[in-house]
Amino acid sequence: MKKMLIASLIAAGALAGAIEFRIEGEHLPNKGAWADGGQNAAMGRRVATATNNFQKGNNDANKGSGNYGVPAAGKYYVWVRTLDFGEGYRKTQVFINGQSIGKFGDGKVAVKGKPEYKWKRAMLPVELTDKLFLEAVPFAAVSRLDSILFTQDEKFIPSDNAEELAEAVEELESLD
Repeated sequence: MKKMLIASLIAAGALAGAIEFRIEGEHLPNKGAWADGGQNAAMGRRVATATNNFQKGNNDANKGSGNYGVPAAGKYYVWVRTLDFGEGYRKTQVFINGQSIGKFGDGKVAVKGKPEYKWKRAMLPVELTDKLFLEAVPFAAVSRLDSILFTQDEKFIPSDNAEELAEAVEELESLD
């Protein structure tokens, strides 16, 4: 019993030192096809929205990007939050330092017509140094990107409450 208590305290201490930060989609400095999607009742908060400037098949023109300073080098687990309409085509591919970490967005599980925010974790963690270059490529003119969250805590699960998340996890400012 005593060994379990000590192991729990060590684990809790390690987790307390975990670094977390987020990048808001609407604050990407190099917009490409992305624009601040505004706020309405369906979304409940500001998000980046792929706009009418979207050019089908032209990923370079559509891609939003930014350079960021990383608070501490190391291994990070990445979570991406998108607005899911359940229609299967509003996807965004996210790249960190030139490497794809996956496609995020609409699933086919949500109830159509009832959009909801969903977090999805990248399959593999990323190794970051002191800087990161983020790129977000929308695959539809109506893709929505809310936040990209980085954490060193493998067991971390982001809050669905936007205000709670904003208070708990610092937003990184772009170096651009």
